Amino acid sequence: MLRRCAPWLFIALLLAFPTSAEPAADRFAVAGITAAQARSMLEALQNGLRTDDRARIAELVEYPLRVNSSGTHKVISGRSEFLSNFSSVFTSEIRQQVLAQQFDQLFVNWQGVMLGNGAIWFSGVCDSDSPAGTCTNLRVRIIAINLDGPR
Repeated sequence: MLRRCAPWLFIALLLAFPTSAEPAADRFAVAGITAAQARSMLEALQNGLRTDDRARIAELVEYPLRVNSSGTHKVISGRSEFLSNFSSVFTSEIRQQVLAQQFDQLFVNWQGVMLGNGAIWFSGVCDSDSPAGTCTNLRVRIIAINLDGPR
């Protein structure tokens, strides 16, 4: 009897345990991006801050950028305005929070990915030229900065 059941038991065990070839559910999918894209964004932002590469950081931003502070908000319309206001947007507190952020501690929901207790949000942004219902050119960009977020 055991001999006849052994093949079925073996098959049942194989089906019960996922193999490494099966892709794990990507927790970043809810935000419309992949884990690889989220990791790339975090690393690019952290590297840009470490080297003070403001031009590189400006490339990571979706404009207009909303910067929230003390119950109000400012909208930064483009790259040159962002670079002119860089020090007031990337304050020392914001920089510290971003540099301390660990990839496995990122919070993700349908709105995007949160860094540093809400200091920065980034998400997948579709090209405005994409036909309705499609996204032919998804870019991962910073979509909001909260200067007075929880610490």
